[in-house]
Amino acid sequence: MIENPIATRAEVSDIANAVLDGTDAVMLSAETASGKYPIQAVNTMRRVCEEAEKMSDDNLRGNFGNEKFANIQQTISMAALFSAYHLEADAIIALTTSGATAHWMSRVITNIPIYAVTDSQETFRLMSIYRGVFPIFLKHKATESNHHVNEACNFLQLQKILKSGDMVIVTYGETISQIGSTNALKVIKI
Repeated sequence: MIENPIATRAEVSDIANAVLDGTDAVMLSAETASGKYPIQAVNTMRRVCEEAEKMSDDNLRGNFGNEKFANIQQTISMAALFSAYHLEADAIIALTTSGATAHWMSRVITNIPIYAVTDSQETFRLMSIYRGVFPIFLKHKATESNHHVNEACNFLQLQKILKSGDMVIVTYGETISQIGSTNALKVIKI
């Protein structure tokens, strides 16, 4: 769309296939930097992404029985997705320092919102491109992991993201603010 206000079939197909393949983010370069129709290009990309996302079915039904996970974080992430899917949870809350837990979760399409809570501005910005992940910046006051979980749930409820009666799956580390410490999963009814 550098020279034309309407996307070609190949351009639309490329965008849609990227979304269906699970890409976290798509971008334009020449279309917006030097193209004649930058606003139309962005609007076209947005519409194609939204339509492609409607077509993508959750892929959690796949067989995880033969898959080996890389580490404890990935194992907890997949357990959270599996649990949320089968319990029909309203949301997943990932308490994360580096964003790795949220990143693992974003790789699997479940259509269950993932709220990734962090007290790191850098991690907050990084997670903004993860598919299906809604980053939340929250400076925690708690020194114990259970209190940290409650703090996050209360904050999301105050923000009207969660409501009374919602079921959520929470992942967290027993050691707060230590990268790579996610090792616990909790099912909570708000």
